[in-house]
Amino acid sequence: MISLKEAQEKWPFMRVDDLKGILWMPDEGVISPTDVCTMLARGATNQVGQRIRFDYRTNQGTFGKPHWFKNVEEECKACRDTVAVVDLTCFGLFELESQNTSESLELLQSLCVNDIDIPIGHAIHTSMLNEIGGYEVQCTVIRRAKNRFLIVTKPTLTTHTESWISRNKDPNSDITITDIQSNCSILGILGPNSREVLQQLTLSSLEGDDFPLDSLQVLDLDYASDLIFLHTSDVYGSGSGWQLFVDNDQVETLYNHLMSTGKEYGIRNMGWYALNNISIEKGLPMIGEELVPSITPYDVGLDSSIDYNKTFIGKNALLDLKDKSSSSSKKLVHMVVKKHDDDCIPWGGETVVHDGDVIGHVTSTAFDFKLGHPVCLGFIESKGEAVEENRLEINIADKMYPVHIVKNN
Repeated sequence: MISLKEAQEKWPFMRVDDLKGILWMPDEGVISPTDVCTMLARGATNQVGQRIRFDYRTNQGTFGKPHWFKNVEEECKACRDTVAVVDLTCFGLFELESQNTSESLELLQSLCVNDIDIPIGHAIHTSMLNEIGGYEVQCTVIRRAKNRFLIVTKPTLTTHTESWISRNKDPNSDITITDIQSNCSILGILGPNSREVLQQLTLSSLEGDDFPLDSLQVLDLDYASDLIFLHTSDVYGSGSGWQLFVDNDQVETLYNHLMSTGKEYGIRNMGWYALNNISIEKGLPMIGEELVPSITPYDVGLDSSIDYNKTFIGKNALLDLKDKSSSSSKKLVHMVVKKHDDDCIPWGGETVVHDGDVIGHVTSTAFDFKLGHPVCLGFIESKGEAVEENRLEINIADKMYPVHIVKNN
């Protein structure tokens, strides 16, 4: 328990006039419920039995920087400079298998825009399209055996991914798709020091030659045995990192040991807002925001990542669009808000204006903490006319702010 004076020193915007005490946990991680009860009882006794409140309010405006922005900045810095741990358990995790050694592979080949016939123990990041070439699913496919694959999807796509695969498989096939996420926790270990931290907890070599990017191994880590270890080239745009698939009964002990081992390497927890922030900073379109069923790879500049040497759903539509792509009026752009104030930053949905005309809208926003300004992703319609960047603005809370296109997809 800390005093109201100490709380005001730590959080200047906090209103303490109607509070009696503050419960503060200085270290991130797990806190004992017994300790919480003891502190609450002690605090209540000190306040002669008066009620202790935990919530607080700030005097910030609706469109301004929230009080937790400093935490996001520190989390992004850890991911960029040291090491960060993020809970990815909300990811969808499926196992696709067939008794016939070729059926499961043939199904994924027909759905995915990349070649899924990869070596056993390797992974590939890919997408699934609909008949008009629009995005339905983004996922990571991991090959565990000739006829068995793991599919890892973003949290918002869990149900849709299972449905999309089930709808497109032959009802007479022996392919099964099983949701195995409920028995598994997923930890993401990100940042330049991630390998050093993990190496302290295992006898197996994690060096590049022994454990290349986009490959999988089953290893022992600390007291956790037979972990599925994925060395991935991409975790939500954060760069290379590690995904650990851990049994639920082992994850708490493993997490605590990771945090204690990583202290000397600058480890800290990381949340989803920071993870999304890094992706948007880099101008990477995200499924469900920019990548939706009506948007094709040509609209977002991702057509070069598609393998046209194979057949997949949506290929014919993309080939029809290929010759028209150069004349397409719709473009995904990566924008920097040149001038801003802390009481008015973009949150998504803002209109993009050129010479007084609305030509598009913002889909995703973030704050580039290194450069100190907001960044956005959004679509604009050029209608065959050149868009002069120095005359672009976005409307934030009925105020116009100039923007600059830093990456035109």
